[in-house]
Amino acid sequence: MAQLHKGRLDEALEWLAEIARLEPDWDSYGALRPSPAAIDQARAFIGRAVARLGAAGAPHEVMPIADGGISLEWRYPTVELGLNACPDGGWTSLLIEGSGPDRRARSSYDLSDDDALEQVVRIVAAMTA
Repeated sequence: MAQLHKGRLDEALEWLAEIARLEPDWDSYGALRPSPAAIDQARAFIGRAVARLGAAGAPHEVMPIADGGISLEWRYPTVELGLNACPDGGWTSLLIEGSGPDRRARSSYDLSDDDALEQVVRIVAAMTA
């Protein structure tokens, strides 16, 4: 299992490096180039998450957002957490819990790095215990 997580960490950092090379209009719908601040913020955040949780803290997905931000996602059978590194700093999040008719979502805005990290710690620790 540790090897799987190590591979996920390497993959997340590779995705981030690829995202950093995107040009404006990368989606052919006018998307902004990924902001250097968002890329740096996401890279540092991944480092903090891995330092706190081990390789299991690496996100399952790293994606560019059309506004110049970066999306990090952690997905488990009954929980999904998406964190967006905003182009000018800060974080937003979307937490989806449950399944079927009990599925519920909660959004948060203007999160600090520490607030965002605590969300990841709570979810990853609960799902990997």
